[in-house]
Amino acid sequence: MAYCRYFGVLALTALVLPALAEDTRKAALAEEILALNKSAALMQTVLDQYHTLIQEQIQKSIEADGRLQAYSKDIEPVVTEYENKVFAELQKALNWTELKPRMVSLYADEFSEEELTAIVAFYKTTAGQSFLKKMPELTTKAMQVGQQQVQSAMPEIQRLGQELKDKANKIAADKAKQQP
Repeated sequence: MAYCRYFGVLALTALVLPALAEDTRKAALAEEILALNKSAALMQTVLDQYHTLIQEQIQKSIEADGRLQAYSKDIEPVVTEYENKVFAELQKALNWTELKPRMVSLYADEFSEEELTAIVAFYKTTAGQSFLKKMPELTTKAMQVGQQQVQSAMPEIQRLGQELKDKANKIAADKAKQQP
């Protein structure tokens, strides 16, 4: 009986250890990729972009509201306080120390060990280094292009939103008239 238990533990160990070793190698490769592509710095860039976007959106909202625009200097301290609080929340939500393990898991789950090894090897080449160096600026430009495209669609989206609101209000008003 003890022999069977010993054999069972040995068999289980033989099956589990290689998988754990592979997971450890994949996690190490994923961490190396995140270090090579400077993910922590990229996250800071994203945070800075969010901060700018928040400021722009608030400014547009103030400009769109004539009443607020007239008092923009007076409400500036309140707006700044709001921006700082929102940005602080974003910093907490996008804290790299907390995000990194999740990102490592994403890479390790998505890519095989061979793929991770190839990605690391590419990042270490001249072309890979060029790619990594240009990626943050390229990402920023791509986000700007996307924002411009969305901005160009906003008038129609707003019109559709108003159409939805009008139709919903009409349905609600018609239903209210039907009730005794």
